[in-house]
Amino acid sequence: MRLSDRDPIEHLILGYGFRHGSTTKIRAVHHAIGAKQQVQLSGAMVAEPNRHAAADPRSGVVILHNHPRNIINNLFDSLPLESNTDRKILKNMALNPVQICRRRSGAGRILFHLGEDGFVRDFRWPQLATILNAAGLILRY
Repeated sequence: MRLSDRDPIEHLILGYGFRHGSTTKIRAVHHAIGAKQQVQLSGAMVAEPNRHAAADPRSGVVILHNHPRNIINNLFDSLPLESNTDRKILKNMALNPVQICRRRSGAGRILFHLGEDGFVRDFRWPQLATILNAAGLILRY
């Protein structure tokens, strides 16, 4: 199967593997095929990333989600833009105390990539200091 930005439907692929230097070697994959504006995750796909991450300190998950072409893509050659659902998925999978500690310690991690308009982009939460600063919680001297 070929995953393409020309597909009129969304795909979500979860790759399960182990951190190996600066990369993650994938050993197993979940693939969900959706509709034009959404892709539904099965119960196993929701539960497996945290189960996999808890099994071994080196374990990692790579998420690839495509957005089909839309009118904005046709007008502009833009980098992929994450949707509210993309942000929610990343928050639920990667923005929890266990995953934050794993990332800070150099253990396995959850990586989220968006594919859209022929481009693939890493999707990450901003650094904690950036969030606190934007919320006005960091005092500057």
